[in-house]
Amino acid sequence: MPTGTQNYGNKLAYLRVSSFIDDIIIRTDAMHKTGLVTISQAVQQLIAQSPYKHKLAEAAIICAWKQVMPPTVLQRTEQTFVKQDKLFIKINSAPLRQELRNMQEQVLERLRAAVPDCTITALVFL
Repeated sequence: MPTGTQNYGNKLAYLRVSSFIDDIIIRTDAMHKTGLVTISQAVQQLIAQSPYKHKLAEAAIICAWKQVMPPTVLQRTEQTFVKQDKLFIKINSAPLRQELRNMQEQVLERLRAAVPDCTITALVFL
């Protein structure tokens, strides 16, 4: 293949990429001017207006419990649920349950660090 054709192909590819990037920049500017939003912004607005927003927050808190706590605690955890801004945790080991009661503030701090909009005010160990 002649070198002139090869260079032409590279320039054409560069022009295509360059025009694509310019097109993205123009579209992004146009979105702000015309009121168009990105998919992530639309999903955030949908969640904010959803009547099930509190259920999503509860699910996030329960997932955070599973991420924050060590495996030994998770093995002894039988059930977790949220009711009236309290996280109820059923633990099948009495000594572990007592230790978690003593460390309740530290556990709450960990949960609040994992979930920024955490509304949990207390932990109840069953």
